[in-house]
Amino acid sequence: MKFLTNATLALTPLAPIHIGCGEDFEPTNYVIEDDILYGFDPSRAALPDNLAKRLGELGDKADLLGIQRFFRDHRGHFQPHADVLIPVAAGLGADYERQVGQVANRESNGNRVFNQLFIERASHTGKQPYIPGSSFKGHCAPPCSMASTGDNGLLIRTNDATPADLKNACCKATSPPARYGF
Repeated sequence: MKFLTNATLALTPLAPIHIGCGEDFEPTNYVIEDDILYGFDPSRAALPDNLAKRLGELGDKADLLGIQRFFRDHRGHFQPHADVLIPVAAGLGADYERQVGQVANRESNGNRVFNQLFIERASHTGKQPYIPGSSFKGHCAPPCSMASTGDNGLLIRTNDATPADLKNACCKATSPPARYGF
């Protein structure tokens, strides 16, 4: 067996998965319309003088709710600059429309609490999502670390498993593939 072997796999998740990348869509770099998220770099969307002045005023006042509303209200200006278009669930699109620029709660001391509307990004290469090998390996490690099966077909953990034992256990543990789910 070669040290590195490429394999093409088709994975079918049985439950929602999120493999984050430490980046978020922030309400100043995305807008949602018709259940499509338009992700963009706001520095690439040059604003006309009147809009630049308005956004500057909101920034000077540290009016985060106003800034959220600004991007939503002027989404038509930012959409052509999107480098990421992602379909979103209808509920998320409706939540965006209802929550952007709105106070979510008022504390007893009068402080306003609002939804910051950050959306965690999945891992990606360029603009395409992907499942890193370490995540796939982490899913497969538990069944593969158990090298033999008992009479009842359940896996038994051993500490002295050989590579061949592990390979055989993986084949047994993942047949049928949905047994452990992805």
